[in-house]
Amino acid sequence: MLNKRTSANAWFFTILISAVLILELLYLLQSCYQKPKDQVNNQEATPEVAPPVTQADFLGDQSCRSCHAQAYDDWKNSHHDQAMQPARPKTVLGNFENATFTSQGVRYRFYQKMVSTGSTPKGQMVNITTTK
Repeated sequence: MLNKRTSANAWFFTILISAVLILELLYLLQSCYQKPKDQVNNQEATPEVAPPVTQADFLGDQSCRSCHAQAYDDWKNSHHDQAMQPARPKTVLGNFENATFTSQGVRYRFYQKMVSTGSTPKGQMVNITTTK
């Protein structure tokens, strides 16, 4: 009778261990399965789309001053604020008569008439005129 009980216990534990292993295997397989994106319930945030960019005009230096007072004062008290003025006989302080400048293979020649002439890398001459 001791043999039958030992045999029954062995079968019971074998079935129990097998059932536990099968359940663990099913759990592992289920956790490896990825749901298709259309079945995911709000787990991925929808990216926000930026509004279209509209053409903006320069609002004037005073509009910058309201938020950036220190940077505005530094800029206004330097020569950089004068560099942003339209090129006019009163605002162009340097002598650009027949001055030349070369950058990246392009040679520019400046005239006091507010016209600059440059050659492209292909040798084509180009005039850039500033209105008075």
